[in-house]
Amino acid sequence: FLFLFSVNLYGNNLDDSFLNLKKVLTKAGVPENSYTFMLADEKNIQLIAHNVNKQLNAASIMKLITTSAALEMLGPNFKWQTKLILNDTPQKNYTNNISIKGSGDPFFLLKDLRGLLRILKVLGIKNISGDIVLDNTIFNLKKFDRGNFDGKPFEPYNVGPDALLLNFFSSEVVFSSSQSSKIKLNIFPPAKKNIRVRLQPTNKACKYSKINPKKSSHNIVFLGYIGKCSYLKKNFALYEAKDYWASSLHFLLDELDINFSGNIIYGKSPINGKLTFVHKSRPLSDIIKSINKYSNNVMAENLYHTLELVINEKKNKMTNAQDLIYQYLTDETNSNSFFIENGSGLSRKTKLTSNLIVSLLKAQYKKITFPEFFSSLPIAGLDGTLSEEEIFLREDKSYRFKTGSLNNVRALAGIIIEHNKKPFFLCYIINHRKAEIAKNAINKFISRNL
Repeated sequence: FLFLFSVNLYGNNLDDSFLNLKKVLTKAGVPENSYTFMLADEKNIQLIAHNVNKQLNAASIMKLITTSAALEMLGPNFKWQTKLILNDTPQKNYTNNISIKGSGDPFFLLKDLRGLLRILKVLGIKNISGDIVLDNTIFNLKKFDRGNFDGKPFEPYNVGPDALLLNFFSSEVVFSSSQSSKIKLNIFPPAKKNIRVRLQPTNKACKYSKINPKKSSHNIVFLGYIGKCSYLKKNFALYEAKDYWASSLHFLLDELDINFSGNIIYGKSPINGKLTFVHKSRPLSDIIKSINKYSNNVMAENLYHTLELVINEKKNKMTNAQDLIYQYLTDETNSNSFFIENGSGLSRKTKLTSNLIVSLLKAQYKKITFPEFFSSLPIAGLDGTLSEEEIFLREDKSYRFKTGSLNNVRALAGIIIEHNKKPFFLCYIINHRKAEIAKNAINKFISRNL
């Protein structure tokens, strides 16, 4: 399909250029009804409008809706709290329970947990024989199956929401290989399950390694092949939530020289503990940067369920997150042409239109929180999921786009701002088996003509 990039997309005007683009896509086998494209200015003048009200799967473009709703409902300075609660007076040999209560922090990391546990050492606790109680009950969630979406339960993008999310439940796995030795690996947090390595060494470069963890009985087996790698780091969601917490707690308490002989269980924390210590998260304005720039699914899902939690507390009523988002979108865009299944876009059911997304972007541009929203979008050609799209690098313009990608789905939406000029708002969505080819052609069109 090299002809895609040899055709001149320049026309006498924007209409001619877009007409040429459509011809290129048709010739490549991408029919006109398989994609939508909209470009508009702040006065709502549609400069390009193709199938703008056609509902298509937009993948992670959904995160623009979740994060903009959060800025509106929670405010940019909103913070989550994770609490360490002692049921009794601290002493060297502590025999009562210790609770860790979550509120949905999407970015609670191992270093944050270490900071909370270090308090126990400062208090003089040397031995803990009581239980550590994990309280994630603030979210009312159904049981989540990580393999349900695409049959890949060990991929971090398939981790589900949890009010006591720790480090995205993602394990760092480092592989090393050489011709003279066996393949070695190091897992952090340390593995509590039996690990088997059945990787085939190859003479290919390290970047061509393909590693697939699989569950076999009570083991995790790494299958695939590995190239010439002195150091290869991968991230996998190897453990269920409780196992991840157990591995992390045992490792960190050992590191702090605190002996723990109790159990790690899920349950409710006491309403009035003897002592409570609080870790506060980064502000929402920082959190949405991680969500939009790096398209973090589980962070988006935690934020989605936080909306439900906080708004219900404020208004003293029960409304689910989906209904809140529906009402928010209807108010902001005057549209009800959409279907939303979750907060991340990791779904085959969610359907959006380019008209809806462009309307939302225009509404955001007029809000006092627009600087926080704008700064959360990837800078095309420089960072996030668009770091390698160097065709967008321009001195006279700034392209800030959110990407969306699933099998047979490609999407992009965001804002183009020329220096000292008014913005343009853009969205395209492609649903077709040749979506990647179409995306490359459309991105080239955008970089040359807009």
